Amino acid sequence: APRNILIVDDDSCVRSSLAQSFRDAGWTVRTAERCVQAAALAGLAAPSYLIVEQRLADGSGFDLLARVRAMNPNVVSIVLTRYPSVAAAVHAIRMGFQDYLAKPVEARRIAALLGATPGLGCTEEAANDVFASDDEPASLARVEWEHIHTVLLDCRGNISEAARVLGLHRRSLQRKLRRLGPPLAS
Repeated sequence: APRNILIVDDDSCVRSSLAQSFRDAGWTVRTAERCVQAAALAGLAAPSYLIVEQRLADGSGFDLLARVRAMNPNVVSIVLTRYPSVAAAVHAIRMGFQDYLAKPVEARRIAALLGATPGLGCTEEAANDVFASDDEPASLARVEWEHIHTVLLDCRGNISEAARVLGLHRRSLQRKLRRLGPPLAS
């Protein structure tokens, strides 16, 4: 199978380091910083593999997958994020992403998850060893953050609707979002 990959990330360090690792392993690599650039590159030659940041300056990695799938329905994809949550992970898997990973992540682990390990030396067992054996329960703030973002995803990012579902005033929800972290791109 062709090993051509499109890496889309607004962080130039992540983008260039992943790209270099895959190039060194003999992959054909194209990179983009924004959704518009990625869609244009995919239109020229549909990628077999896609690595995309969840939140980009001009859109969502979730939306980009749908655009790339229109060009190649068999694209194998992974979403990366700086702000992981269970709600977004579930949403990503339901959309058809192979996996949902929190940054930082090694290129060899990504390649193993994509099912295309040649040249990057990572076993499937190592690829699936995602979590450290940390038995501590999630903090109350983390649970609140997860719940709010689950509701936001269900409401397609509509803060007014999410506030109604949560039984909060819209401004109260906006204050919580500022305090707890950025909202998810749907």
